[in-house]
Amino acid sequence: MKYFFIVFLCVFFSCTKTESTKLFSSTNAVIHWTGIVAADGCDWTIEIDSKVYHPKELAESFKIDNLKVSIEYHLYDDKFPCGNGFPGAGLPIIHIVSVKQ
Repeated sequence: MKYFFIVFLCVFFSCTKTESTKLFSSTNAVIHWTGIVAADGCDWTIEIDSKVYHPKELAESFKIDNLKVSIEYHLYDDKFPCGNGFPGAGLPIIHIVSVKQ
């Protein structure tokens, strides 16, 4: 019984909190260059159904302004602070799982 309690505590405290994410698929994504962050731009962005997101990472081969792509992605609760013309505290962060041209 003593060992069971110790194992239970180890398992209970070893669980970690994961970032809140949701997996989506989209065929209506467009990659945009909005300018450097230091000049009130938001770097590279992804537009999906008229909503703008900041990619967590974007491969160099897809850094083409107005490039239309199909992507699978996760949305995070965090925001990327940037831009002067975007409402709120920045853009929602998107993690691209796969991207196709």
